[in-house]
Amino acid sequence: MRRYYFFPCLLACALSVSPSLYSQTKQIDSLENILKKDPENPVTLGRLVMLYSSVDINASKKYAEKSYKLCKEKNDTINLSRAILNLGNVYWLAGEKEKAKQFLRLSYSDAVTRKDYRTAVSSLSNIGRIYIQQGNPKPCIDTLLQGLVLAKNISTQNISDDMQYKLYCSLGEAYHFLGQNEKGIEALIKAKQISESNSKVQLKGLVYEGLGMIYQSIDDRKLAIQNALLAINCAKAEKNNKDLVKGFYNLSDFYTGFKNYDSAKMYLELARDVQQKNNLPDYPYLTFLRGRISYLHTDYDSALADYKKVLPIYKSGSEIEKLGNLYRTMGEAFQQLKKYDSANIYFNKALPIYRQLNLPRKINDVMLSLSQIKVKTGDYEGAYNTLQAYDVLRDTIINNERPYALADLEVKYKTSLKEATIAKQQSELKVQKQRQNGLITIALIVLAAALGFGWLYGRAKKQKAIISKQNQLLEESNKTITKQKSEILHFQKNANQLLYSMFNRQAENELQKENVKTNKERVFAMSLLHALLYEKQDNILSLKKYLEKLCEAKVAQDEVVINCNVINEIPLKAEQLKDVGIIVNELITNAIKYAFVGNEKKTINVFAEKPNGELHLKVIDTGIGLPESVILKEYKTSFGLDYVNDLVEQYDGELKAYNNNGANFDIILNLS
Repeated sequence: MRRYYFFPCLLACALSVSPSLYSQTKQIDSLENILKKDPENPVTLGRLVMLYSSVDINASKKYAEKSYKLCKEKNDTINLSRAILNLGNVYWLAGEKEKAKQFLRLSYSDAVTRKDYRTAVSSLSNIGRIYIQQGNPKPCIDTLLQGLVLAKNISTQNISDDMQYKLYCSLGEAYHFLGQNEKGIEALIKAKQISESNSKVQLKGLVYEGLGMIYQSIDDRKLAIQNALLAINCAKAEKNNKDLVKGFYNLSDFYTGFKNYDSAKMYLELARDVQQKNNLPDYPYLTFLRGRISYLHTDYDSALADYKKVLPIYKSGSEIEKLGNLYRTMGEAFQQLKKYDSANIYFNKALPIYRQLNLPRKINDVMLSLSQIKVKTGDYEGAYNTLQAYDVLRDTIINNERPYALADLEVKYKTSLKEATIAKQQSELKVQKQRQNGLITIALIVLAAALGFGWLYGRAKKQKAIISKQNQLLEESNKTITKQKSEILHFQKNANQLLYSMFNRQAENELQKENVKTNKERVFAMSLLHALLYEKQDNILSLKKYLEKLCEAKVAQDEVVINCNVINEIPLKAEQLKDVGIIVNELITNAIKYAFVGNEKKTINVFAEKPNGELHLKVIDTGIGLPESVILKEYKTSFGLDYVNDLVEQYDGELKAYNNNGANFDIILNLS
């Protein structure tokens, strides 16, 4: 699992403050008192932004926005640049990455205009870091290379070296992210050379930490451990206990990856000792890593216990990717324990986070796990659909990464070709200096043009043949899929008939006959969904159409009036529509069985609407009303209502049952 190992240090530098005789709390109190006397002082606001950034991100954001607005209103160009940079950094800390990039670009433009290269490089460096966090290393590399060019224009050598050092460290991580480990090592070696030539460069351990990560990924254990120990020594020399704890964590993580669990536990305990002796705040990754070691020891219960301890911390934090990773890891542990319902819940919690952050590789891994779970639980249709989406996304990832690799190979090829051409020309110049004339030059140009046109024609012809072949294969594939869908639908209908026959043969008394009828209705609800899916080309279906057909079938089977009140189509995914159909089917079935005792008119009303991403359902009958146990959610004697309640909880929803001229069920499902 790739971690952003430079992020804490670099962001701390971006919002660092100078040492003071007072503690951080006293500094904040002192500045708050100054602000009361002079509420429009941009310098005081800026210092409060920095101090609050590590203890209260909301307060930091409040002061940053106030400082920016104040400088803009007063046209204070000197302090406005710093206010823009601070606001971008604070949005970054708060997890609002797009806003952060917007203000950091604004800071960069303003700084370049004023030739403030230090601020410009800081802005580019942080934009590059955000691209890495978003899993988009290509623009990150371009941004960092641009920052390196500007860093050389900074007049103060120590500051220039420090900026270049951090840019090379980030560049090393970006290349590592792309799998270009040789370039990553090359960038980190340049950073190391800068730190060795200038004793005032900060965060010297950063380069060793990065090298350790790359060597770990290429399975060079000796160099990985060696560089991790060098990073720890740097933290000790600088008396930086926070980085020392982080170094012990990383070393423990390395040994875990190398399956040396005894050493992993030893360094984990060393990290804990340093943390406790220096009263450092609790670092949730310590508990998470301990859970990971338990997981690798196949002690999944202990692993889950540790993961649950850090879950509230990750939920309250601003780095939502860590929360997504935790959900995914918990899902994997439940999957190993064969608790597939719980595993499914946590994987589905991780999926929207990865989609929000646009992390296609992690999305694909989760989808693969979900398809495996669906196979284990017998949901083969769901597994097939999930696996299809997995294949599409996997192909997209490969196609997106291929241009980077091709571009790199193209550069190498062109360079070697150019060098060979130059060598050949130099050799010819020595032998045939007097033979060169305009005629030879024109002949060479004509020949090159002919070859170029010939190559382009051949390539176009070849691509046309490939496209034609692909279209033919696609057409054949579509025919095969259509045929398979038809066969699956036919098979489904036969299977339903077989189930109906088996149900009828097993019913010996009235109670069993009633249960058989209920089960047949459940099977029909599912088969109706399959039939609608067959009619559609995609996986999105109309709730209105589905509920109307379901209600029509109920009316045909029982002497009851069912009013289906769905105004809009309300498109839903097949998985969501299945669950909604089960809920409505169970509530209508219960109403028909228990709500009406005499010969009065039997009426059931079904309502559905979807405001703001939530689905509101109502099932109302004109019967005798609900018993007290149902209103109090005691469903011990009702499988149907118990199942409905489980489905509602799965969508983080709400179920209300009450009497009002009959039984009323109000349901809210969160589909976002």
